[in-house]
Amino acid sequence: MTPADVEALWRRRNDPSTAEFQNWTLPYAREQAEELVAEMVERHGVPPGDGWMQLAVDDVHTGASLGDLAVGLTFAGRSAELGWTIDVDVRGRGIATEAAVALTTWLFDIVGVTRVSAQMHPDNLASVRVAERLGMAREGLTRNSYWVGDVNSDDLIYGMTPDMWRSHA
Repeated sequence: MTPADVEALWRRRNDPSTAEFQNWTLPYAREQAEELVAEMVERHGVPPGDGWMQLAVDDVHTGASLGDLAVGLTFAGRSAELGWTIDVDVRGRGIATEAAVALTTWLFDIVGVTRVSAQMHPDNLASVRVAERLGMAREGLTRNSYWVGDVNSDDLIYGMTPDMWRSHA
């Protein structure tokens, strides 16, 4: 991410259909977007061994912001959890899948993680489809395990290993 991503991130996070299955509440303050982007810029594209990083998804031809990816590393960088958020006006075009494939390839081939996972609300069918297109297996459903503000919900868990990734690719 760069400082130029603040406006798009702020707009995206204030879209009700985008926020519906995410871990932020509306309204999402511009200052929050500024702080998140500034924190990512400070990392110079290097994810922490244990923690989260947000990555911009941009159109390769125009440079326009299309969405963002989240990657959380745990166990000293050996395990990764992914998340994806795509602008409402470009959803349904395979952008989340394309970006997640690139990130997953990097995580397995360069970073050397031993597991990539994703968690999502059971009603978030678009994210379920992305996880399944990646080759992730549905591993379970946790009950009343996810909170956003005062709202509690279940969470689906998807995951894969490097062998699953290579056999799917």
